[in-house]
Amino acid sequence: MPAMLYHGVKNEESVLMRMNSVPRSFAEKLGNKFRQRVENRNMATARQFLKGLEDSEWVSATSHSQYLSGKNCKKIWQILSGEAEG
Repeated sequence: MPAMLYHGVKNEESVLMRMNSVPRSFAEKLGNKFRQRVENRNMATARQFLKGLEDSEWVSATSHSQYLSGKNCKKIWQILSGEAEG
Protein backbone atom coordinates (compact mmCIF):
# COMPACT_ATOMS: atom_id res chain seq x y z
CA MET A 1 0.00 0.00 0.00
CA PRO A 2 2.71 2.58 0.79
CA ALA A 3 4.31 2.01 -2.62
CA MET A 4 0.98 2.66 -4.33
CA LEU A 5 0.62 5.93 -2.43
CA TYR A 6 4.20 6.94 -3.15
CA HIS A 7 3.92 6.23 -6.88
CA GLY A 8 0.35 7.53 -7.17
CA VAL A 9 -1.14 4.38 -8.70
CA LYS A 10 -3.81 1.86 -7.70
CA ASN A 11 -2.25 -1.60 -8.05
CA GLU A 12 1.02 -3.51 -7.76
CA GLU A 13 1.48 -3.90 -11.50
CA SER A 14 1.27 -0.14 -11.95
CA VAL A 15 3.87 0.28 -9.19
CA LEU A 16 6.17 -1.97 -11.24
CA MET A 17 5.53 0.25 -14.26
CA ARG A 18 6.42 3.36 -12.24
CA MET A 19 9.53 1.67 -10.83
CA ASN A 20 10.53 1.06 -14.45
CA SER A 21 10.23 4.77 -15.31
CA VAL A 22 6.78 4.78 -16.94
CA PRO A 23 5.09 8.18 -16.50
CA ARG A 24 2.31 8.06 -13.90
CA SER A 25 -0.44 8.99 -16.34
CA PHE A 26 0.25 5.84 -18.41
CA ALA A 27 1.30 3.43 -15.66
CA GLU A 28 -2.25 2.25 -14.90
CA LYS A 29 -3.08 1.23 -18.48
CA LEU A 30 0.28 -0.45 -19.03
CA GLY A 31 0.05 -2.10 -15.61
CA ASN A 32 -3.30 -3.60 -16.58
CA LYS A 33 -1.85 -4.95 -19.83
CA PHE A 34 1.08 -6.38 -17.86
CA ARG A 35 -1.27 -8.10 -15.37
CA GLN A 36 -3.23 -9.71 -18.22
CA ARG A 37 -0.17 -11.05 -20.05
CA VAL A 38 2.47 -11.95 -17.47
CA GLU A 39 2.19 -14.47 -14.64
CA ASN A 40 5.55 -14.03 -12.91
CA ARG A 41 5.38 -10.29 -12.22
CA ASN A 42 8.53 -8.63 -10.92
CA MET A 43 10.90 -5.79 -11.87
CA ALA A 44 12.75 -7.82 -14.48
CA THR A 45 9.64 -9.15 -16.22
CA ALA A 46 8.11 -5.66 -16.17
CA ARG A 47 11.22 -4.29 -17.89
CA GLN A 48 11.10 -7.02 -20.53
CA PHE A 49 7.38 -6.42 -21.02
CA LEU A 50 7.96 -2.71 -21.62
CA LYS A 51 10.87 -3.32 -23.99
CA GLY A 52 8.72 -5.71 -26.01
CA LEU A 53 5.66 -3.48 -26.38
CA GLU A 54 4.66 -2.69 -29.94
CA ASP A 55 4.18 0.94 -30.94
CA SER A 56 0.42 0.33 -31.21
CA GLU A 57 0.34 -0.72 -27.54
CA TRP A 58 2.00 2.54 -26.50
CA VAL A 59 -0.59 4.36 -28.62
CA SER A 60 -3.46 2.60 -26.84
CA ALA A 61 -1.94 3.45 -23.45
CA THR A 62 -1.74 7.13 -24.37
CA SER A 63 -5.06 7.41 -26.19
CA HIS A 64 -6.51 9.63 -23.43
CA SER A 65 -3.68 12.15 -23.72
CA GLN A 66 -4.06 15.13 -25.97
CA TYR A 67 -0.47 16.19 -25.32
CA LEU A 68 1.63 13.06 -25.75
CA SER A 69 1.55 10.48 -28.51
CA GLY A 70 2.33 6.81 -28.00
CA LYS A 71 5.59 7.22 -29.93
CA ASN A 72 6.65 10.13 -27.72
CA CYS A 73 5.69 8.28 -24.54
CA LYS A 74 7.78 5.30 -25.63
CA LYS A 75 10.72 7.62 -26.37
CA ILE A 76 10.40 9.29 -22.95
CA TRP A 77 10.32 5.88 -21.30
CA GLN A 78 13.42 4.80 -23.23
CA ILE A 79 15.31 7.89 -22.12
CA LEU A 80 14.22 7.71 -18.47
CA SER A 81 14.90 3.98 -18.21
CA GLY A 82 18.26 4.07 -19.97
CA GLU A 83 16.94 2.02 -22.90
CA ALA A 84 17.43 4.81 -25.48
CA GLU A 85 19.68 3.91 -28.37
CA GLY A 86 22.68 6.05 -29.07
